Amino acid sequence: MGYYNRGTDNTMTQQTHSIGGGNVECWIDVDKQIHIGRKIDLAKQGFKAGDVIPAGSMVHFDNESDYCEVIKADAGAAKLKTVNGMTLHDVKIVEGTFYASTAIVTSGKCWGDATDVPASVEAQLSNIEFVRLRKDAREAYGIE
Repeated sequence: MGYYNRGTDNTMTQQTHSIGGGNVECWIDVDKQIHIGRKIDLAKQGFKAGDVIPAGSMVHFDNESDYCEVIKADAGAAKLKTVNGMTLHDVKIVEGTFYASTAIVTSGKCWGDATDVPASVEAQLSNIEFVRLRKDAREAYGIE
């Protein structure tokens, strides 16, 4: 049986699916990205059908590997220190997904309110500018 690219965005599956979630615009401008990106080991990192890795998620990658690790904001300080990029697009995991990859942004400008990046990581990602809405705009949009 052949494999078909019927997943969503940058995943591969043998079935056609439609899934909601994600779809929050976080990038204002992207200056530099790794276009080919890196593979995500879904099983090793605990992702399952229905999960969405949102655009602007933190990742660690190195040039010696084809893989990246998605790092969550509640990871320990040692793990957060390894973050060196952010995902460009949402990665939507649907039933039957056996492969996923992500393009990685290493320089650009994003809406800081639309990402879950701790201040310590913002400081180490010096080539990415985090823009925040003014307080009155945040209140108007219901953002805490």
